[in-house]
Parts: sequence; C-alpha cells; structure tokens
Amino acid sequence: MASFEKKKISTTKDQDLVTGPGKKALQVATETKKDKQQKERPNAFLAFRIMNQQIVHHAAEIQKEIIQSNPLLSQASVSIAKLHITLMVFELKNDEDKQRAQQCLIKACHRIRMAQLVPPQIRFAGLSNFNDRVLFMNPVNDAHLDVLKQIATICRETFEENGILRLDNRPLHPHLTLFQLKQGSVYEGLTKIDSRILNKEILKLN
Repeated sequence: MASFEKKKISTTKDQDLVTGPGKKALQVATETKKDKQQKERPNAFLAFRIMNQQIVHHAAEIQKEIIQSNPLLSQASVSIAKLHITLMVFELKNDEDKQRAQQCLIKACHRIRMAQLVPPQIRFAGLSNFNDRVLFMNPVNDAHLDVLKQIATICRETFEENGILRLDNRPLHPHLTLFQLKQGSVYEGLTKIDSRILNKEILKLN
C-alpha cells in the first residue's frame, strides 16, 4: 500500500494535499473529472418561442419595474426579443451533430402533427425564482400547459433516439425567464436576486 506524506500548503486544491506515488493518479482523476464536466457543457437548446405580444409587453413592463427598484439587475435581464420556454438542452459537437439535430426536429414536428396536438396558448400568472439566481414568470397549470409538456416529451424522445442526449435530467419545469445570474459570469455589485421583490404588489400578474 502506498504511503502519503502530508505537507503544509497555501492552496485548497485536492491534488496539493498529498505527495508521493498517489499524487499523479489523483491529479489525473481530478483533470479527468474537469474534462468530463467541460465536455458535457450544453451549447444548444430547444425552446418554445413566446410570440404573443400581450405577454411580451407584460414581461417588458415587469422587467422595467424591477430594474427601477434595483438598477443593478439590468445586467441580468433577458432580452425581450428572446423570450422562450426551454424544452431541453444538449451539446452539438460538430456540423454532423447540427444536421442530425435538424433532422430530429423535422421528425419531432411530424410526430406532433400525427398526435394531433393543438398549438398551446400558454398563459402566465405570478413570479417565482430558482435559488435567488433566476427570476421567472409561472405558466398557468392548465390543458395548454399539458400540451406543451407532451410536445416536450416527444421532442426529447426523438432527439435521444437519434443520439442527441439532453444534459439536464431533471423533470421539465416550464417557466419564462426574465432575469438570470449565469454561472461563471461576473455582475458588478450583484450576487443574487432579492426574492423580496416577489412580494411587491406591482409585480403581481393576473
């Protein structure tokens, strides 16, 4: 059994905590884990685009009111022109993957038509947040949202059957993001989205 010698260090990296025969193996394991995380980073997503101008206008008004109460949040606001509900995220490594994704989308659309699903008319009511880093509008839980979930399931299954795996295995949680503090990004003077703004009457959606 290999023995390890502990030493004093000024860093918190795991591979610096030991010396001896096992150090190289530990470094390799750490680097492999980092490489795997980098390889699995999504660079593409499939989404339901928000085109209803009443919803778009309402979302813009909410953003405006929130930014007036805290101007720093302007750094984290989502472009109104890009409002959407994400159905799945995945990684496309090359042009071949992109072509396969396009074919998957065509197949998924065909399956949706065969299922005779009526295009959903999503409505929203109220605001929520994820871990004080994402502020979003909640979709109304009705038959239209059920249809959207069915569409998402068809898309996910079609993509996965053709080798494009989604990188987020959590259950679908439809939402319309208005503000987002992205991981790895630096926001001047802003560390979280204060959830107390959810209690302001002016932000209530009807």
